[in-house]
Amino acid sequence: MLFSACRIFAHRIAFVACAAITGISIADTHVGSKALPSTLSDPNSPVFRKLIFFNHGVALVSDEFNLLLKSHAEFLVANPNLRVSIQGHATVFEGSREQSLALGQRRAEAIRSALINLGVANSQLEAISFGKEMIARPQDSVAGVDINRRTELVYVSAGYETTQSPPSLSATLPEQTTQRNQAKSPPQNLDSGKSDRERLTNEVEAERKKRQELEERLAAESKERERLAQEAKERERLLAEANEREKQLAEAKERERQQAPQPQRPQAVLRNERRLALIIGNSSYKISPLDNPANDAADVAASLKKFGFQTTLVRNATLGQMREATRRFADQLPSADVALIYFAGHGIESNRKNYMIPVNADLKFEYELADQGYDAGIWLEMLESIKSNNADRVNIVILDACRNNSLIGSRNLGRGLGKMRAGPSF
Repeated sequence: MLFSACRIFAHRIAFVACAAITGISIADTHVGSKALPSTLSDPNSPVFRKLIFFNHGVALVSDEFNLLLKSHAEFLVANPNLRVSIQGHATVFEGSREQSLALGQRRAEAIRSALINLGVANSQLEAISFGKEMIARPQDSVAGVDINRRTELVYVSAGYETTQSPPSLSATLPEQTTQRNQAKSPPQNLDSGKSDRERLTNEVEAERKKRQELEERLAAESKERERLAQEAKERERLLAEANEREKQLAEAKERERQQAPQPQRPQAVLRNERRLALIIGNSSYKISPLDNPANDAADVAASLKKFGFQTTLVRNATLGQMREATRRFADQLPSADVALIYFAGHGIESNRKNYMIPVNADLKFEYELADQGYDAGIWLEMLESIKSNNADRVNIVILDACRNNSLIGSRNLGRGLGKMRAGPSF
């Protein structure tokens, strides 16, 4: 195939040189002694046209040439003795010599593949490229550039090649008025061709400048992105350092706090005032004894002493002992600044009164509460009636009573203690 391509290329170069000297039109020339079917030169034949054109820089066959390729495929299938040399061409604007040769080869291969897909035998087809060496028209105009982006179907019979270019190409080119063996007439419309060349040159230069400006702008944008990325990285680094310093400072402060001596808490007594407390806890009942009140009373008394209270503690008190302890507490009230009464044990509410039950109570009926229980309202009356040297004395009553009425079988008893109303000193 390489030898055949070189041979065809040599023939084409020699022929073009001869045609240029003698003024012979490429469209009217044949090489070879054996004639091809007249169908190929019949203007009314579907295989009369033998040029396929391409867009700039690509080798993709346009759909507008599908019908032409189908006609040539059917013609080749019907004439298996014919071969076709598919010659790919490019323009001077489609790259270097090597690039244009490669592009022409791709265009020829694209036509070859299309014909094979339409049923043509591979042995009938040969794809070669002339690159930008075989121009059909000077490329100083848009039309000239468009025509040179082409592929030619050159039919061969019995080992000979035809260099006949399709009449469609001859119709597109300016009609040559010179005859064979006559000198070529000078180019017409020289000024128009020069103007086209200048316009194309200006367009190419303008495109080059635009491309250069775009590259410079992209480079500047790339540098700007790099600068912004560097600034963001620097900000992250500074922020991480600041966070680390804050963390270290917080850890140092925490170590200093832990190592510093803890201040001693001041004693509960912050000023010179007298605090009195009456603490009663009853657990040892004959009926429904309790486990905690006596111990709770002892704990409360111990705690109040730490806060400066003078406490009177009575555990498991009878009714008489509760009355006696209350009387001793009342004797000390005039000199008190704070007075507190705490009771833990059984408590029963009856007829809107709250009765604290002593350990020796023997209750069977509800009416016996008034005789055997201790009315907690007496403590409120005592605190309200006995004045103190300190008009702002604080009075506190705490009833931690067990709300269990199993001591008495009456169904008229309330569940738990009733609400107690204290005077303004409470």
